[in-house]
Amino acid sequence: ITEMNIVRKHLSMVKGGGLAKLLYPTQVLTLIASDVPGNDLSTIASGPTVKDPSSKEDAFDLLKKYHLWDKTGLSRDDFLETPKEDKYFENVKNILILSSLVPLTLMQNKAKELGFNAIIYSDKLQGEARFIGKELIDNTPPHHILLAAGETTVKVLNPNGKGGRNQELVLAALPYVDNNTTIASFATDGWDNTEFAGAIGDSLTIQKAKELNINPENFLQEDNSFLFFEKTGDGIITGRLPSNVSDLMIVIRK
Repeated sequence: ITEMNIVRKHLSMVKGGGLAKLLYPTQVLTLIASDVPGNDLSTIASGPTVKDPSSKEDAFDLLKKYHLWDKTGLSRDDFLETPKEDKYFENVKNILILSSLVPLTLMQNKAKELGFNAIIYSDKLQGEARFIGKELIDNTPPHHILLAAGETTVKVLNPNGKGGRNQELVLAALPYVDNNTTIASFATDGWDNTEFAGAIGDSLTIQKAKELNINPENFLQEDNSFLFFEKTGDGIITGRLPSNVSDLMIVIRK
């Protein structure tokens, strides 16, 4: 997301501190809800009122790094430099009012009320979705709840598949789920690249897959996590939600 937003900032008059420049010298108060792992204010929503440390050259380098320059149809003249003068930010106050640490802390407190030892594993978890589920299970001791937040990535093998990173995380974790383990991962905005916000996986999920004669590994390789959880009935449906503090992951071991 940091790299994507560096490019976005230099194609916009309001991102990367551009809005602060347009509003100068007005007093500006920005209330920020973070969906970015690590909560870098200059990256959240591309930092419209935050001084940008990146340059146009950084944006050019990123497009070349990912072999996208020729595909965009853009020229160097299409890019803008973000404002660097300190004066544009002297009357700006940026306040982080919400991040993934808020739900993580509330879930930790609730878990303790229910008699579980609760661990916050990370509030900025990143990595490939098909490996993160196992990592979370491996780091959950018995009679503990492990909590995490962040955003994983999916290397798409089948462009015709249907699913999302949260569903893939749970699907890939099923071989490591036993009768005492439950894992869930879901997007806090209610949309995991599909109408499912995410999924839940436990021993009942595995049992239903056997009864339906479907192999989780086949669905994983075909990037069809949505179809798998649609068949087992373990997709999480919330509808679109009005806020976003990245994804949340929960592992319970009885």
